[in-house]
Amino acid sequence: MNIFRYNSFTQFLSKVTPFALFLIMVISVSAYNSSKPQFLEVGLYPIPQAEVLDVIEQVSASVVFLTAGLEAGLDVGMTASIYQNAQNVGTLILVASNLYHSAGMILEITEGKIVQVGDAVRLNTIQGI
Repeated sequence: MNIFRYNSFTQFLSKVTPFALFLIMVISVSAYNSSKPQFLEVGLYPIPQAEVLDVIEQVSASVVFLTAGLEAGLDVGMTASIYQNAQNVGTLILVASNLYHSAGMILEITEGKIVQVGDAVRLNTIQGI
């Protein structure tokens, strides 16, 4: 005994009016938006972070040493943002990395700002949603 009125989803769709289908879609989308899992906003995996351990300023480039390395997910060629008091003040590219430490070269810095020991560094990632 079939307790459902239709044998297949296709048969169901053939009986539904376009307006009813539209209403079903609207209700589904609004239900999805209200119950969106948190990992869609912040990501499934934590974004690797570090702190500035030391800064060596030279005429040609400034090198920043970080408190995290390969074990934390920081590898050569990755870019990261530098933060002071939760404000983005610059960008660096990782040029060396070992298991527990890494080094980056500053690519850009906000005018009037100086990278200091203790500043936060967070990998730049692409957020899909």
